[in-house]
Amino acid sequence: MKRKYSASIAKIFLLVFFVLLAAGCSKKDKSVIAELGDEDIYLYEFEEQILKTTPNPDSLKAKSFEEKNALLKQYINYRLKVKDARDRGLDTLPDIKNDLQEFKKNIYLFLINKEVVYPQIEKLYDRKKYEYKVSHILVNLPPKDVKPEDSLRAYLKIDSIISKLSDKEEFSNVAKQFSEDGSVVNNGGELGYITGGMTVTEFEDAVYSLGVGNYTKTPVRTQFGLHIIKVTDKRKSVESVRASHILFQEKRDSLGAAIDSMEVLEKALKTLERLKNGEEFESVAKEVSDDIRSSQRGGDIGHFNKRQVPPAIDSALSELKIGEHTGLVRSQMGWHILKLTEIKEFPEFEKMQESLKSEFMRTEGYVKALKEYTDKIKEKYKFELMPDAITFFTGRLDSTQTFGSLNLDSIFTIEDMSKVIATFENGEIKAGDIIQYLKTSATFSGRTPVYRAIEELIENGSQPILFNYVAIEEDYDESPEYTAQILEYENGLLKFKIEQEEINSKIKLTEEDLQKFYSENISKYTMQIGDSTVTKAFEDVRGEISNELQQQKAKELDNAFIDNLKLKYPVVIHNDVVEKSFTKL
Repeated sequence: MKRKYSASIAKIFLLVFFVLLAAGCSKKDKSVIAELGDEDIYLYEFEEQILKTTPNPDSLKAKSFEEKNALLKQYINYRLKVKDARDRGLDTLPDIKNDLQEFKKNIYLFLINKEVVYPQIEKLYDRKKYEYKVSHILVNLPPKDVKPEDSLRAYLKIDSIISKLSDKEEFSNVAKQFSEDGSVVNNGGELGYITGGMTVTEFEDAVYSLGVGNYTKTPVRTQFGLHIIKVTDKRKSVESVRASHILFQEKRDSLGAAIDSMEVLEKALKTLERLKNGEEFESVAKEVSDDIRSSQRGGDIGHFNKRQVPPAIDSALSELKIGEHTGLVRSQMGWHILKLTEIKEFPEFEKMQESLKSEFMRTEGYVKALKEYTDKIKEKYKFELMPDAITFFTGRLDSTQTFGSLNLDSIFTIEDMSKVIATFENGEIKAGDIIQYLKTSATFSGRTPVYRAIEELIENGSQPILFNYVAIEEDYDESPEYTAQILEYENGLLKFKIEQEEINSKIKLTEEDLQKFYSENISKYTMQIGDSTVTKAFEDVRGEISNELQQQKAKELDNAFIDNLKLKYPVVIHNDVVEKSFTKL
């Protein structure tokens, strides 16, 4: 055994953001981009830091040298403060050490990322690289509380449908005859293109197991019923496309019927002929398109995912090369002529990690994967719930109230808090741990403390303590990724600490300062109301003035502090490395 473990989950949700930070670029370029005295800043460190706060990484590639240099100087200022804080020994202060120890109690989140989230988002990414065009036939399942023979009838119906398909009957015809999906009348069962994460797990797993032209030979059960699924096309995904269009919109009567369709079609055909004769798409769009907003931009409708547009438009764009335009394409809006102007290729995994993580953790797939991993860990580390654990809580909590309305401190005594609820290898969960979890999590606030809710509460409240033990036992705390996250968090604490000492604590505003600012900027607080000129009284804007002056003083002190640090730690910037930053993203 590596070490004995004892845990409390107080503050386990402290600054979760830092625990969830991505590892950054896959290849670490150790070109020195800047020097701070005797300390080097590597290119990969700068790029990783900027990527963490950039929603669109591709935008970094297009930045000028001046823009990159400005970003680098901001990062240098941050590193100067951290370096000075360490040189002063601020990292040895008790409050910094305590904050760091509290943060390390969140290592269970790192474990979940590593063992549950990342394997699944890698799988999700691989699936998102392709889009499948699918059709389905749906047979509804009756509610669980009806007679078993009703469910049997649904299964018999789906079996008979599979038999018809086996006899080579056209899938869309069979769908129109038998599918209980209300949209089948209009689409013959076709659902369009889907990709990873767009539908429920059972349906998606079936789609990705099929080749083009194949359908499931056994029914796929989901929360919506029983499905027979067919894949009719497969294509590589792109991040987005950019297109322009010329729209010929039909007028409709009060019932929605087109009243000038032939006239509109004739206009569309004449316009198409103009384009074939070499007229510029953009100028023609400005002249004739009925889409007022895009026509002003030469028909440009911006970037979008093709799955978000009607299937006819999606199909038409898929046939084009950049710069080409379609013939006439019909949609509910009318007739379109479309021009493909840009294709953004599907991003690398590193660029999508954070969005994939957020997407996955909102799904049932995450709940399922976490449950499977938790069960495996419980078995491995001999987790055991005490026989009276649930009754201990149900006997003390009023099941007619919600967890959120209960005064827990008045219900549980000090002795109650030490009650052992569960044990695991070299560790234990106490009632106080579960109660502390209940206080810090809103998950159960609206639920009532009945048996099943108590069971889930103990499950959820035990998880951080058990997983923290596992993370330490299996040396996750010594992994390079976790060590980097700890350093990142500690640097943040040091930056905050030294700014408190050198900037915030030195901001002193006198009454004279406030009055002087008010007098010099009186026009800011003067307004015209009707025929009268009204000036706000000093007391009415005192708080506003104080805030503004504090910001000004903070900026002045910060600039002076940075200037002094640059004298203490001379800064050298390598322009050639700055120039190549972000080019390999």
